[in-house]
Amino acid sequence: MRFPLHLVNIDFGYPFSISYRNLMIDLRYQLLIVYQNTMRRRVRDIVIIDMRRGSLVATYEVVYDDTPESATEFTDANLSLVSGNQNVTIFNETVSATSVQVKDAIVTKETLSENVCPLFDATRGCGQGSHCENQAGKPVCVLVRRISGQCNSPLDFVDEQKLV
Repeated sequence: MRFPLHLVNIDFGYPFSISYRNLMIDLRYQLLIVYQNTMRRRVRDIVIIDMRRGSLVATYEVVYDDTPESATEFTDANLSLVSGNQNVTIFNETVSATSVQVKDAIVTKETLSENVCPLFDATRGCGQGSHCENQAGKPVCVLVRRISGQCNSPLDFVDEQKLV
């Protein structure tokens, strides 16, 4: 995730420095707030893997219960950070993320509407027999039922139905 922060006094070259450690603690705390706001008790931990300059580029893992609801909520939390609906405050600067990447799916504020499903699919996806649709900015799994006809045709039509 990338945050537009102006961090001039952080020693990114030495991850054991006090400034780097304080940044890591603050970022972890702020990210826990954001993800817990959306995912509640399903979030177990945030593990900061790496931080580097470029504004602030943070690589981290969110440890959460593996459920279909969690995958949707995780995607919602990431989208909220990029859209500006959720912010983090680091060293008295309050910002939203400028981009988020999960596996190969990258989302920015400009690509938010077109990348909802790729971000969700990179997290967990819908599973076999259904596909993701972007409905009002949220990933929704839609079940695809295939019904064969009477003329021995492979498929006569596809009936789509939302999964509950």
